[in-house]
Amino acid sequence: MLECLQKSMRIADASILDPPTSITIFIEILNHYLYYFDKDPNIFDQSVAKYITNLVEMIKGRMDELGGGQNVGASQIGGISGVVEPDGNVDEWVQRFFDRTMVGVGAREL
Repeated sequence: MLECLQKSMRIADASILDPPTSITIFIEILNHYLYYFDKDPNIFDQSVAKYITNLVEMIKGRMDELGGGQNVGASQIGGISGVVEPDGNVDEWVQRFFDRTMVGVGAREL
C-alpha cells in the first residue's frame, strides 16, 4: 500500500500540470493516506509518519509558490476531489481544500 502511494507521488511530481492542479493531486494523495490510516493504523510505522510529514511540508511549500490569484474555470482543475466545485479563484479553492485536509490530519495521531 505504501509503495503504491509513493509511486503515485512520483508520477504526480513528474507530471507537467499547472500549479493548482498539481497541488490538488498531492492533497488527494494525502487524503488517501488518511483513508488507509483510518482503515488500519497498524500498517503505518514511523517511516510512514515521516513520509506524511514530508508530503505536508511539500504541499505547504507549493502553496507558498502559488499566489497571484489565478482565475480559471473548474474544467482546468477537473473537479478532482468531487468535494466542491471551485468558485473562480483557484488559489483560494486549493487553500481551502488543503485547510480541510489538515483538519483531518490534526484529528489523527499519526
